Amino acid sequence: MRTPFVGGNWKMNTTRSSATALASAVADAVAKERLDSRCEIAVFPPFVYLEAVGGILVDRGGWVRLGAQDVYHQGDGAFTGEISAHMLKDLGVSVVLTGHSERRHVLGETDDVV
Repeated sequence: MRTPFVGGNWKMNTTRSSATALASAVADAVAKERLDSRCEIAVFPPFVYLEAVGGILVDRGGWVRLGAQDVYHQGDGAFTGEISAHMLKDLGVSVVLTGHSERRHVLGETDDVV
């Protein structure tokens, strides 16, 4: 049987303060309701708040996984503004969204890019 996966994509919303408050609230609710025993749970904050949110999630027991909203296919190099899987892993990211509709419709990402 597959374990259900629930993820919250915060898109381009929150500030550092509201992102850490939201991460705290989600982690506390997951622990209180013991949701981690029934499904995998992840949050996907904006890139600039990954480290702050990741710290909150670890401090609250690590029941909620830290996710990133995108990843670039190259490991390193002159790719301004891109984020590699190695960089994300270094921040504690364990899951990444790819192929979401906004990137396809607004930025023209194709199946080949994804």
